[in-house]
Amino acid sequence: GAGGGTCGCTQVYLVYVGATNPSRNDGKDTKVTAGCDIRGAFCNPNSYDFSLSSSNVGFRTHQTGRVSHGVNSKVDWVNGGCGSSCETISMQTGREFGNPTSYPAQVTVSEPGNPNDMPNTAATTISAGVTTGDGYSYLALTSTSVSILVGASGELLQRYIKVNDEFMFVESLTTGVATISFVDSPGVGCTLGDGTLVATSSAGVGFVGTYEINATDGSILNISITNTGAGYKAGPPEITLNTAASCTTYPTFSVTLSSNVAVVQRGAFGSTATAHDAGVTVYKLWWPTQGTPTAPGKQYFFRTAAYNAAGFSAWKYYAIAFNAHDPSNIPTRGFVEIEFAVEGMGITKANHSVWFGHRNPDGSPDWSRSKECTSVTILDVAGTRLSCRAPAWDGQSHDVFLRYYDGMVERLQFISSGIKYFPPDITSLSPALVPSRGVVTITIFGNDFSTATANRSAYLDAGVGSDGIVKCDPLVYVGANELTCKLSPKTTQTLAGHMVVSVGSADIGGAQVTQRNVKSQVSVIPEPVESSATIAKDIAEIPANSTERATFIASFVDDVVAAMQGAVKAEQIEVTGITAGSVVVAFIIRPNADSVTALTPAQVVASIVQQAADPTSLLLSGSVTSAVTGVTVPPGVIAAAAAAAGATATATSQPSYFTGCVPRSYQSFDMETCYDCCTLKCETGSEVPAVGGVPVLAGYRAQACQTQCLNHCGYNIPVSTLNTMV
Repeated sequence: GAGGGTCGCTQVYLVYVGATNPSRNDGKDTKVTAGCDIRGAFCNPNSYDFSLSSSNVGFRTHQTGRVSHGVNSKVDWVNGGCGSSCETISMQTGREFGNPTSYPAQVTVSEPGNPNDMPNTAATTISAGVTTGDGYSYLALTSTSVSILVGASGELLQRYIKVNDEFMFVESLTTGVATISFVDSPGVGCTLGDGTLVATSSAGVGFVGTYEINATDGSILNISITNTGAGYKAGPPEITLNTAASCTTYPTFSVTLSSNVAVVQRGAFGSTATAHDAGVTVYKLWWPTQGTPTAPGKQYFFRTAAYNAAGFSAWKYYAIAFNAHDPSNIPTRGFVEIEFAVEGMGITKANHSVWFGHRNPDGSPDWSRSKECTSVTILDVAGTRLSCRAPAWDGQSHDVFLRYYDGMVERLQFISSGIKYFPPDITSLSPALVPSRGVVTITIFGNDFSTATANRSAYLDAGVGSDGIVKCDPLVYVGANELTCKLSPKTTQTLAGHMVVSVGSADIGGAQVTQRNVKSQVSVIPEPVESSATIAKDIAEIPANSTERATFIASFVDDVVAAMQGAVKAEQIEVTGITAGSVVVAFIIRPNADSVTALTPAQVVASIVQQAADPTSLLLSGSVTSAVTGVTVPPGVIAAAAAAAGATATATSQPSYFTGCVPRSYQSFDMETCYDCCTLKCETGSEVPAVGGVPVLAGYRAQACQTQCLNHCGYNIPVSTLNTMV
């Protein structure tokens, strides 16, 4: 009932670090009292005395820890074996903590132990291979061998083993090469080459073998298997001599397999990977915190309790947890800072690492398909925030591994599909308009083409299934924002569709492809259009090859560009001739090859024709084109312009927006109703209004519709006439 002002803090006297397992003794802590749950929030009903005395051995455990408040944390082993008590290793008498130290000094529960003193049991031996015929093979385990053949592999999976003074961790069990013998003879007149054997297989990998030569007859002898290889379940590999070797008579090898092959991590617990003789004993280690004697684990847990006059705190199993991270979507260039909100991490960055990647079938990290998020930074002193710098990579989805390690302690927290890289994106193509047939070199501009992978491809998708796919290769990586390649269509294929870029691979994050949109579109280039414009001018004022004519031509081109308001570029306009009568300018409008949305040459010419008939147009406001009196175009150009616009040119006097919208009378209400109906149909329908037989461009459509509908609905009829029609 005391208020906050009178609240006092109770001195913490001792700190204990435990590493037992709740599966022992049904999770009850008999050191305190019968039936006390070690996972309970409060577990000291008998007021057990945790005084500074070596006579009170404390809570049971067979591991020790050193707590130093983030300065020098590590984990050590208790010295000594377990004798006959290995089956109940964490219940051994005398193996609990001793001599706890007062807080806040560094708490050293035990001095470092020697891993060679860990309890172990002989399990099997390194296989010696089998001698057969005139040639024989044997196992020669070198310091770099990662797959070894043992006499029996039972109970070795995911366990630490000991061979001589080296510790190894058995990652997996597999099928590998056990023996190599000869089908008939060991060969005649053979040379050594580089002394290696070559294995060819559609499934297995990793075989390493060597041989020696008999100096007398050149026969093969002393075949040594250094790595048995892994994954040969489908059948034995084909073994041959290296390509540098030769024989008068080549040997034919017979290969037998064994499923007693262990894939191992060498030099565990700080031991040194060395060569080992065949027949040496393989020991399996009893893992001190395992739930059962025959189910070891690579990781283990700590729980910490602080004891004071009020009792002691709840036991909490040490673990790390993930809460959130940001960002989760990152560009393929990487170099983005990612912050993680976590629990249970440390404060020394050397003890942490973050990885993006994928897992093996057994759930363990596949480091060959993973990349480290570098430059880890600890952001607080509570182990709840850290950041790292994302690697350059690609892929639709990667797991995140948060890894904490200290001495022999290792904890991993997986975040499934926690990181996604941006998909590739096409921003433009050059050229975007191409010939319908023939080889075309195309440049693809965009983003996130990835600096970190060779798994890229590009193709043109014409949208008609596999027959419409045109590969674009060789694909040349210019940079993260630029690719080039060649489209080589078959005679039955047309180069019209969408360019697609794929980045990434199916087994590492998943490939991603670009979206199909107007930026990725490839179209067949439209034909240029030849036209002529008549200008009221004396041709004598611009004689051939004169400065005046050059200025006239440049001004004509500039006027057309200005009249089209940037819809055509100067380089698309070519003046091909100037003749008398007044002045007739012959010109060609060429397509804009870099844009599928640009106006076609036919549309440009149709607009010029339309503007030539409109005294208020931009064309007739130009310095030269203001004197245009007419424009001549080839037959079919106007229809082609309408087709390119996706509409039908309407030059008749009765389009549907007239026939469907007729005023009931020429009173203001009915005329307004007619006008609203007419403008709606005209501006949104499929029929494009025409002026002088030429369909208007999109920018002029609303104006043309309003003018025509005003006339149609009676707004141009004189008032005197309207009075007689009421």
